Amino acid sequence: MNNIYQKFKKNIKAKNTFHKLMLSYVIFIVLFLLTTMFVLYKGYKKQIVEQSSRVSENIINQAEYYTGYTLDWAKSYIYKLYLDEQVYNLMFDYNSNSKLGFSPYLKVKQAAAMIPSIQSVYVYNRNNKMIYSSDGNSSYYSLFYDSDIMKRLKESTESLSSNFISRQITVPINGEEYKRNILTLILSNSKSDIDGNPYGAIVLNLDANSVQAYFHNMSESDYNLMAINKKGQVILHSDEDMFLKDVSNLNYVNKIINSKNKQGSFLVNIEESPSIVTYRYSKKLDLFFLNIVKYDTLIESIRGMSRFLILAFILLFLFGLGYSIFTSRKIYKPIAETVNTVKKYLDIDEDINKELGIEENSRNEMEYVTKVVDTLMNKPISFAKLSDKDLYFIRNQLLKALLLNMVTEFESFKVKLKEVGFEVASGNIAIVLFKMDSYKKLIKEKGDEEFKSLKRNLYIEISNISKEYFECEIIGLEEDEICLIIKVKDKIDDELTNKIVQLIQKSQETVLNSLNISLSASIGRYAERLEEVANGYKTAKDYINYRFKYGPKSILINDQITQDISGESKFEDAQPEALFKAVKLGNLDEVEVELDKVFSILKKMSYSDMRISITQFGINSQKVINNICHMSKENAYIDIKELTDNLFNYETIDEVKDYFLNIYKNVVTQIKEKKSNRKNDVIENVKRYINQNYCDQLLALEVIASEMRLSPNYLRTIFKESEGKSISNYINEVRFEKAKELLKTTELTAKEISIKIGFENFNYFYTAFKKYYGVSPNQFRNNINSIYQ
Repeated sequence: MNNIYQKFKKNIKAKNTFHKLMLSYVIFIVLFLLTTMFVLYKGYKKQIVEQSSRVSENIINQAEYYTGYTLDWAKSYIYKLYLDEQVYNLMFDYNSNSKLGFSPYLKVKQAAAMIPSIQSVYVYNRNNKMIYSSDGNSSYYSLFYDSDIMKRLKESTESLSSNFISRQITVPINGEEYKRNILTLILSNSKSDIDGNPYGAIVLNLDANSVQAYFHNMSESDYNLMAINKKGQVILHSDEDMFLKDVSNLNYVNKIINSKNKQGSFLVNIEESPSIVTYRYSKKLDLFFLNIVKYDTLIESIRGMSRFLILAFILLFLFGLGYSIFTSRKIYKPIAETVNTVKKYLDIDEDINKELGIEENSRNEMEYVTKVVDTLMNKPISFAKLSDKDLYFIRNQLLKALLLNMVTEFESFKVKLKEVGFEVASGNIAIVLFKMDSYKKLIKEKGDEEFKSLKRNLYIEISNISKEYFECEIIGLEEDEICLIIKVKDKIDDELTNKIVQLIQKSQETVLNSLNISLSASIGRYAERLEEVANGYKTAKDYINYRFKYGPKSILINDQITQDISGESKFEDAQPEALFKAVKLGNLDEVEVELDKVFSILKKMSYSDMRISITQFGINSQKVINNICHMSKENAYIDIKELTDNLFNYETIDEVKDYFLNIYKNVVTQIKEKKSNRKNDVIENVKRYINQNYCDQLLALEVIASEMRLSPNYLRTIFKESEGKSISNYINEVRFEKAKELLKTTELTAKEISIKIGFENFNYFYTAFKKYYGVSPNQFRNNINSIYQ
């Protein structure tokens, strides 16, 4: 038994190194598993919140902008009404018997009818105690259906409301009452000392549901956009039924209202569902804008992934452990052989062991070998022993680190560069950056393998051409970039720049002819010292972005770029107004002209300003198009998220311009087609009505227009355009066709027939029939009878 124990102890001691490795492996796997799962879950959860917050911030930005824009527009419109002479007279008229049909009152009705989002306009006249309403419910203010408005007028301390007054009123329509959600603005004159009421006022009521429609459009799946006041009352919401609901009792609303921070985001359970709430307070509108996003499905996905990783790591752990046990002998055998070889050939004795810090009674095989190898490896290695291929690889990696500003100790770095064959004893360094045009399209057409082969040939072509001009190195960085590091022995002047431009031009021409690849290139700032090379690459990288402005096969240098940038060129929201007006009018020729003007301004900006301004222009375009489509009951045609996500995929600004032009064309074309279809429907309805009512002696243009709820002039115009004849001529045609049918099939007299088909005057019928067919009604009947006899 003792012999067995001693043998076991001896074996365990001999394999002590391996056993320690196995124990370390087990501990590492367990810790790695727990740490990875914790970090992954927390990191992914944080990423979800941050990503959702960024999307919500963009939505809130647009909602705040839209609401502010609507408020400013409404203020401007109510002030415009106040300056109107007829409305002003209506406000201060002393005649209490003024009729509701007189001109100033009609002006108010027209002002409300012109814009769909206006629910109604009131004009309050203290002199005759009347409130004139555009919806036809005018009366003395004591009998006025909107009793709340007099209280608002009396309590108002502002001549013009600074913000919307959210209200819900009951409107009588045809004897029935309907509730309306409205946003009110009041413009009032000075108040009377007697009863505190203003001498005159204009009240503009916007349809809150119309404004809230924007919130509904902006709310995506599982998104909830709203605006609340400081009392916790809903002012605007993606769900119109929530208008004026008190939500102050909700914990997240209470948290926002009482928070010192005016903006932020946090995680909260809403109706037992995890949600991310993002908010911001608008001082101008005195409203909190909130966007609520449910992310339960995302959390479920990370939970599922966590379960999968736990299972995968357990299986890998068990597999690794089993594999290590079965291969332990093979793993330990090379270690033992290595130790024996080191002892045999290096003749390591006890003195050397002590020098290495290895005691006899605590000797560890791996520790022993490691210290011996470390001692040997401390001797310097000469690069001269490396092959040309290895030297090229190391030189390439060192130069890449230099370009990317990853070097800290330049003196030792210069020594390494010299050892691998790159030395800059004197002179300057120039950086040229080549970038493939239409890179993604090229990969798609060629495929990965063919593209790799193409890129290798591209390196060779550029390298051969460059060496004809300068001593240089070619470095591959990003997939579509090639950097040329040129050793400049000449002085830096225009002649040197021209020589580099010639190099670029020859490279572009050769590569295009031999490989069918278009290249753009930029020249960075010259570096007088090795430490400045990273800055030269950075400027070349910045300049190559201006391919977006100048297009493919560009050669981009500092003088050209700075000369074409106007410091005074700024993009203002008012600049595309003429463009948006042309879109609204459906004038595509004018749209192209105005779009060219907008982009001519953008091209005078720096690259970063261009990107920002294009995004802002896209947001403004979205609002205009959404408004046009909303009024035409069409869907929105522009997706700003799609634009911003893909903006950096467009290689040139002209591609972006074409993107917007196509959007405008699609919107204008579709709305025109819908209008045309609507006109065709009207024409068909008119024809149907005439064929059903031709016997009515009062049938005329005005009667038909009233029945169709259209203006006579509009109906007259579209009918003539469509049919090439007037409505009265068409009515006569129908009547005469009916007269011919009655003459053929009945024994009624011509006079009886004229009355039956709607002619009051027989003489007119007789004369018109003869003029139309060349024979009188009786002659027509006789001719028909003679044919069948």
